[in-house]
Amino acid sequence: MDKLLIVSCSLFFVADIFAMASILNPMWIISRDSDFPDKMQLGLVSQCVTVFGRDTVCSSPTLSSEWIMTLIFIICAIICLTATCCLLLLSERRAKALFYARLFGFIAMICMCLAAIIFPIGFYIDEIGGKPYRLPGSVRVGSSYVIFSLAIVLTVISELFAEKVCQPIF
Repeated sequence: MDKLLIVSCSLFFVADIFAMASILNPMWIISRDSDFPDKMQLGLVSQCVTVFGRDTVCSSPTLSSEWIMTLIFIICAIICLTATCCLLLLSERRAKALFYARLFGFIAMICMCLAAIIFPIGFYIDEIGGKPYRLPGSVRVGSSYVIFSLAIVLTVISELFAEKVCQPIF
Protein backbone atom coordinates (compact mmCIF):
# COMPACT_ATOMS: atom_id res chain seq x y z
CA MET A 1 0.00 0.00 0.00
CA ASP A 2 1.16 3.50 -0.80
CA LYS A 3 2.20 5.58 2.21
CA LEU A 4 -0.11 8.46 1.26
CA LEU A 5 -2.98 6.00 0.96
CA ILE A 6 -2.28 4.67 4.46
CA VAL A 7 -2.12 8.20 5.88
CA SER A 8 -5.34 9.18 4.11
CA CYS A 9 -7.22 6.08 5.27
CA SER A 10 -5.99 6.53 8.85
CA LEU A 11 -7.03 10.18 8.96
CA PHE A 12 -10.44 9.41 7.46
CA PHE A 13 -10.90 6.68 10.09
CA VAL A 14 -9.97 9.02 12.96
CA ALA A 15 -12.31 11.69 11.58
CA ASP A 16 -15.07 9.06 11.43
CA ILE A 17 -14.49 8.11 15.09
CA PHE A 18 -14.45 11.78 16.13
CA ALA A 19 -17.73 12.46 14.30
CA MET A 20 -19.38 9.46 15.97
CA ALA A 21 -18.07 10.48 19.40
CA SER A 22 -19.33 14.02 18.97
CA ILE A 23 -22.86 12.84 18.23
CA LEU A 24 -22.99 10.46 21.19
CA ASN A 25 -21.62 12.96 23.71
CA PRO A 26 -24.18 15.48 25.04
CA MET A 27 -21.64 18.25 25.54
CA TRP A 28 -22.33 20.40 22.47
CA ILE A 29 -23.59 23.30 24.57
CA ILE A 30 -22.97 23.49 28.32
CA SER A 31 -23.89 26.02 30.99
CA ARG A 32 -21.20 27.94 32.79
CA ASP A 33 -20.68 26.67 36.35
CA SER A 34 -20.66 30.08 38.02
CA ASP A 35 -24.00 31.25 36.63
CA PHE A 36 -26.30 28.38 37.58
CA PRO A 37 -26.56 26.04 40.57
CA ASP A 38 -27.50 23.33 38.08
CA LYS A 39 -25.45 22.25 35.11
CA MET A 40 -26.98 21.70 31.68
CA GLN A 41 -25.37 19.69 28.88
CA LEU A 42 -27.20 19.94 25.58
CA GLY A 43 -26.37 17.62 22.70
CA LEU A 44 -27.89 16.48 19.44
CA VAL A 45 -29.19 13.15 20.75
CA SER A 46 -29.33 13.70 24.52
CA GLN A 47 -29.74 16.45 27.08
CA CYS A 48 -28.41 16.08 30.61
CA VAL A 49 -29.12 18.20 33.68
CA THR A 50 -27.49 18.05 37.11
CA VAL A 51 -29.52 19.96 39.71
CA PHE A 52 -27.74 21.08 42.90
CA GLY A 53 -25.13 18.31 42.67
CA ARG A 54 -27.62 15.42 42.58
CA ASP A 55 -27.53 12.61 40.04
CA THR A 56 -27.42 13.62 36.41
CA VAL A 57 -30.70 13.10 34.55
CA CYS A 58 -30.50 12.60 30.79
CA SER A 59 -33.31 12.64 28.25
CA SER A 60 -33.85 13.02 24.53
CA PRO A 61 -34.19 16.69 23.65
CA THR A 62 -36.79 18.19 21.37
CA LEU A 63 -34.57 19.45 18.58
CA SER A 64 -35.11 22.50 16.46
CA SER A 65 -35.27 21.99 12.72
CA GLU A 66 -31.74 23.41 12.38
CA TRP A 67 -30.32 20.87 14.79
CA ILE A 68 -32.23 18.05 13.09
CA MET A 69 -30.59 19.08 9.81
CA THR A 70 -27.22 19.20 11.58
CA LEU A 71 -27.76 15.67 12.89
CA ILE A 72 -28.79 14.41 9.45
CA PHE A 73 -25.72 15.97 7.81
CA ILE A 74 -23.39 14.48 10.43
CA ILE A 75 -24.94 11.02 10.03
CA CYS A 76 -24.54 11.30 6.25
CA ALA A 77 -20.92 12.34 6.78
CA ILE A 78 -20.29 9.34 9.05
CA ILE A 79 -21.72 7.01 6.42
CA CYS A 80 -19.58 8.61 3.73
CA LEU A 81 -16.45 8.48 5.90
CA THR A 82 -17.02 4.79 6.63
CA ALA A 83 -17.53 4.11 2.91
CA THR A 84 -14.38 6.08 2.14
CA CYS A 85 -12.30 3.98 4.53
CA CYS A 86 -13.68 0.77 3.03
CA LEU A 87 -13.08 1.97 -0.52
CA LEU A 88 -9.52 3.04 0.28
CA LEU A 89 -8.83 -0.43 1.65
CA LEU A 90 -10.50 -1.97 -1.42
CA SER A 91 -8.38 0.19 -3.72
CA GLU A 92 -5.44 -2.14 -3.11
CA ARG A 93 -7.22 -4.66 -5.36
CA ARG A 94 -9.28 -2.33 -7.58
CA ALA A 95 -7.76 0.94 -8.70
CA LYS A 96 -11.15 2.38 -9.68
CA ALA A 97 -12.17 2.36 -5.99
CA LEU A 98 -9.77 5.29 -5.38
CA PHE A 99 -11.97 7.58 -7.47
CA TYR A 100 -15.07 6.65 -5.49
CA ALA A 101 -13.20 6.92 -2.18
CA ARG A 102 -12.17 10.45 -3.05
CA LEU A 103 -15.75 11.26 -4.09
CA PHE A 104 -17.25 9.92 -0.85
CA GLY A 105 -14.59 11.76 1.15
CA PHE A 106 -15.50 14.99 -0.61
CA ILE A 107 -19.22 14.44 0.07
CA ALA A 108 -18.41 13.78 3.75
CA MET A 109 -16.43 17.00 3.91
CA ILE A 110 -19.31 18.98 2.38
CA CYS A 111 -21.84 17.41 4.78
CA MET A 112 -19.69 18.21 7.80
CA CYS A 113 -19.14 21.79 6.70
CA LEU A 114 -22.87 22.26 6.15
CA ALA A 115 -23.55 20.85 9.62
CA ALA A 116 -21.03 23.29 11.11
CA ILE A 117 -22.71 26.20 9.35
CA ILE A 118 -26.28 25.18 10.25
CA PHE A 119 -25.69 24.24 13.91
CA PRO A 120 -25.21 27.81 15.28
CA ILE A 121 -28.49 28.93 13.72
CA GLY A 122 -30.25 26.90 16.44
CA PHE A 123 -28.85 28.95 19.33
CA TYR A 124 -32.24 30.68 19.68
CA ILE A 125 -33.93 27.70 21.41
CA ASP A 126 -35.37 28.21 24.91
CA GLU A 127 -32.71 26.10 26.67
CA ILE A 128 -29.97 28.39 25.35
CA GLY A 129 -31.75 31.72 24.96
CA GLY A 130 -29.43 33.20 22.39
CA LYS A 131 -29.81 34.36 18.84
CA PRO A 132 -28.72 32.63 15.63
CA TYR A 133 -24.90 32.52 15.57
CA ARG A 134 -24.73 34.25 18.96
CA LEU A 135 -24.48 32.39 22.28
CA PRO A 136 -25.47 34.22 25.48
CA GLY A 137 -22.90 34.60 28.24
CA SER A 138 -24.54 31.93 30.39
CA VAL A 139 -23.57 29.04 28.08
CA ARG A 140 -20.55 27.99 26.07
CA VAL A 141 -19.64 25.53 23.37
CA GLY A 142 -18.69 22.16 24.79
CA SER A 143 -16.12 19.51 23.99
CA SER A 144 -18.35 17.65 21.52
CA TYR A 145 -18.42 20.64 19.20
CA VAL A 146 -14.64 20.89 19.46
CA ILE A 147 -14.29 17.19 18.61
CA PHE A 148 -16.65 17.70 15.68
CA SER A 149 -14.53 20.63 14.49
CA LEU A 150 -11.43 18.43 14.68
CA ALA A 151 -13.26 15.82 12.59
CA ILE A 152 -13.84 18.48 9.93
CA VAL A 153 -10.17 19.46 9.92
CA LEU A 154 -9.07 15.82 9.69
CA THR A 155 -11.51 15.21 6.84
CA VAL A 156 -10.13 18.15 4.88
CA ILE A 157 -6.54 17.00 5.44
CA SER A 158 -7.49 13.42 4.53
CA GLU A 159 -9.15 14.63 1.35
CA LEU A 160 -5.94 16.46 0.40
CA PHE A 161 -3.95 13.26 0.89
CA ALA A 162 -6.53 11.27 -1.07
CA GLU A 163 -6.41 13.83 -3.89
CA LYS A 164 -2.63 13.42 -4.07
CA VAL A 165 -3.01 9.65 -4.28
CA CYS A 166 -5.65 9.85 -7.00
CA GLN A 167 -3.81 12.21 -9.33
CA PRO A 168 -2.76 10.70 -12.64
CA ILE A 169 0.95 10.23 -13.21
CA PHE A 170 2.28 11.79 -16.40
